[in-house]
Amino acid sequence: ELTKLVDEINAAVVKADMTFLERVLHKDYVHHGQHGMIENRAQYLENRKTGRVTYESLVANDVKVRVYGDTAIVTYLSTAKGKDPLGAIDDQRLFTRVFVRRDGRWQRVHSQATPIRLAAARPGQSGGR
Repeated sequence: ELTKLVDEINAAVVKADMTFLERVLHKDYVHHGQHGMIENRAQYLENRKTGRVTYESLVANDVKVRVYGDTAIVTYLSTAKGKDPLGAIDDQRLFTRVFVRRDGRWQRVHSQATPIRLAAARPGQSGGR
């Protein structure tokens, strides 16, 4: 159920489906972005509605779900293409998403993105992650 919801949220972000996003984001939602920017629910929605943050594609891989009663932690690797106020987005990041179940449905209440930097070969190393 939550793996499907992650895919549905990603599709809604790509389409800028504000009705869906407003329904699935908890009133206390906080998003910690990959560049350290923190958005509350209103800011997150506004940035996507106005096109300040847009995505051509968002794909979640290696989704792991842990449920603790009416709370769930979902982690995954995200591959993203789009743009934000800092420029083009074409990267991968690790996400930790926290969901709560209210009135029989899951809502996302917290999000933390961690950028993945592919390590270039460094002196004394042979590259890799």
